[in-house]
Amino acid sequence: MDSPQARSKGDFVWGETLWHELVHVTHLRLTENRIPRWLAEGIAVYETSTANPHWHMNLDIPFIRAFRNDRILPLKDLDSGFNRPTNPGQVTLSYFQASLVVEYLVEKYGHPKLQETFPKFKSDMETEPVFKEVYGKDLDALNEEFVDYVNDKYNFEQVDYDFNPRDLAAHSKDMETYLLEKVVEKPNNPFLNNHLGMYYKKNGELDQALQHLTKAKELFPNYVSGESPYKSIAEIYLKQGKKQAAIAELNELTSLNGKDLESLNLLADLCVETQDYDCAIEAFQKIIFITPFEPEIHKEMASVYMKKKQYQMAIEEFRTLLLTEPQDMAGAHCDLAEAYLKADKKADAKKSALAALEIAPNYERAQEILLACVE
Repeated sequence: MDSPQARSKGDFVWGETLWHELVHVTHLRLTENRIPRWLAEGIAVYETSTANPHWHMNLDIPFIRAFRNDRILPLKDLDSGFNRPTNPGQVTLSYFQASLVVEYLVEKYGHPKLQETFPKFKSDMETEPVFKEVYGKDLDALNEEFVDYVNDKYNFEQVDYDFNPRDLAAHSKDMETYLLEKVVEKPNNPFLNNHLGMYYKKNGELDQALQHLTKAKELFPNYVSGESPYKSIAEIYLKQGKKQAAIAELNELTSLNGKDLESLNLLADLCVETQDYDCAIEAFQKIIFITPFEPEIHKEMASVYMKKKQYQMAIEEFRTLLLTEPQDMAGAHCDLAEAYLKADKKADAKKSALAALEIAPNYERAQEILLACVE
């Protein structure tokens, strides 16, 4: 597992990865490492996103395209997507497909059935007989059920997902006419509605933009990555001065995609600005799972706890802030000292004030805190 500092900021969610690996520890021990790779990864992804829905892999769009083009692997061959991939991106997509298989198995047959497979894998049974014995069906039959499950999950009978971004480039000079014609032809296409909405947004026609962006979101609720309608709708609300509506939209987006650092930062700022401190704390917590060593985030979160008079939580965040080695260490020690004072922990406040004075002997703020400690 990479350190959070090993990747570019926003490129890695350490909390999600840690949870994923801890899930592996459980089922690998229960099966003595004999569980098939696809099932092991599927369980880890499924359990991670079930416990924390904002850590969903959000690969619905590439999966839908692969599924519609018959490019997903049958269950009996799914291990090859991890061990012998035949195209770029197949490994990542196999993780997502495997998680959907586990989702289908749990929803249709229940969690206990899945757990019944563990001792059988531990006894060194092969995958096919394990599934035949536990589910009463071979992998081909289960694969047919999985295909039906995917069709229902994404509502392919009602929603049209056919879309080629290259077509937009070919109509750059008559974009509005082209998109209007296509939306009339395919009214239940979320991608066409989204692009028409973005076109109207770019041209300042905000009411028309909202109409199509909202429809795109309704047709495809998991449209939360890339050019997401949620983000465009939030931006429109901000242009209209509707901060609460923008907050609601960003909350909805980040409840499904807790990896969107830009949206999380915007949400946190708006929540602090409107004094919606519970919302701000939730956003900060998600940000910390992405960038745990960012001093400013811990300082802002601690400040929110101070405003809520949750002084012990503020103390914990200010202590964490010191571990990130912020530029103003003396100021950070004073922040912690003030939190201790508010919590009526004068001895600890005195220690923190003295720590600040060791760095900056003439720091008036630290001197004032020290005096308050002896009053």
